Amino acid sequence: LWRDYKFAGIWQTADAALAARYGRKPGEIRIVDQDTAGCTNPGTCGNGKFNTDDRVILGNTYPVWTGGLSSRMDYRGIDLSVQAITRQNFMLRNDLIRDASLAGRYNSIAEDFWTPNNPSNTTPRPDKNTENPYFSGARGYQDGSFVKIRNITLGGTVPARYVSRVGANSMRLYVTAQDPFLFTKANVLDPESQTGSGVPSFRTFLLGGSFGF
Repeated sequence: LWRDYKFAGIWQTADAALAARYGRKPGEIRIVDQDTAGCTNPGTCGNGKFNTDDRVILGNTYPVWTGGLSSRMDYRGIDLSVQAITRQNFMLRNDLIRDASLAGRYNSIAEDFWTPNNPSNTTPRPDKNTENPYFSGARGYQDGSFVKIRNITLGGTVPARYVSRVGANSMRLYVTAQDPFLFTKANVLDPESQTGSGVPSFRTFLLGGSFGF
């Protein structure tokens, strides 16, 4: 389970008075004040402070369901096989976002930073004096659902009249693509690793053959 603060966007200029109650200002990360007793509009009022009591269970690292598909087709000596896997409805932690620096000293992914003229609601304002902003970790949780094509193999059996010339009884040539395609809405290297900084699956292409003597 992931337990952390719940991201609520970026404090906007119109929210300056409310942000000040929490010691924050426009352009900084906003989280949900979970102490909403007597509050008629949760998210805009609370006990006026952020602390560890505001941390909640955000999601589960285990998918609701997983699946796989394996298919093979043969036609006149040509064969095609495809393998695919999927994991749906689980939460991952995107460390590429969580660890983003606002000071501009390190390389990071492209983001839509907040400025007074660009009131982004996803990324705080740049700040040369701040390496990691308050509550930065709250931004990094995403739905990791994905579909991955694990393997595609296209092969062909060489006719016997050609195989006999090299002294073989049978010959099959094939080309294989391993992990060639990934479909996901999560902007991470590979959602299968459950974190944004995990090592991605390598896309590999193989050319080979099998012979029978």
